[in-house]
Amino acid sequence: MGSTLELRQSYRAEWQRILEHPFVSLLHSNKISLDSQLEWALRQYHYLEAWAYLRSALVPRAPQPHRLFIAQLLIFTVEELDWLSQLELPTDRPPHPVIHEYHQYLQELELLSYPEILIIHWLLQKVFMDAWLSAQPEQGPLAEFYTLWSAPEYRGLLHDLNELTEMALGRVDLSRLDPWILRGLHLEEAFWGTGLELIRGEGGLGPSAAPDP
Repeated sequence: MGSTLELRQSYRAEWQRILEHPFVSLLHSNKISLDSQLEWALRQYHYLEAWAYLRSALVPRAPQPHRLFIAQLLIFTVEELDWLSQLELPTDRPPHPVIHEYHQYLQELELLSYPEILIIHWLLQKVFMDAWLSAQPEQGPLAEFYTLWSAPEYRGLLHDLNELTEMALGRVDLSRLDPWILRGLHLEEAFWGTGLELIRGEGGLGPSAAPDP
């Protein structure tokens, strides 16, 4: 397999389930109350903390020409966390069990080689961003947060990550990575599922945003 497009096509069923997740659709329809948006923002905070851990661990393992780029990804993640902290979220609360498991998974990726981690890193970030691009919330704090990911600076980082991943694909045995990739995609889908869970548990559909009959 020689391209990220082919890699994505290999997991198109898992990818599509995430893009068509009911919570992604609710975000797109602006049918989520402010309270549920803030709770989801807290889950985003814990999710991004897990990614900050992985990126900080990747910097010293990356080849010297890649280190500045990985550091830039880490800095962007820290900026996202800084933005979310302005919402005065209870970030000292323990993360949701799914996010805790996701964090453990990202820690376990350190068992892999740098090119292998890079490939999984790209794949999970790409499906995450595709889901947000499908959601495109237009109201509340999540809409403001979305603008960070749609900014040209972040699009440029994703473009560079794609190029590095294209080079890494020729250096690994993807059959060895298949269980890792499937597990990561399962956790990504479960992460979006926590949004639907909190809405059902807290009645997070606002009175002006009730589902269509």
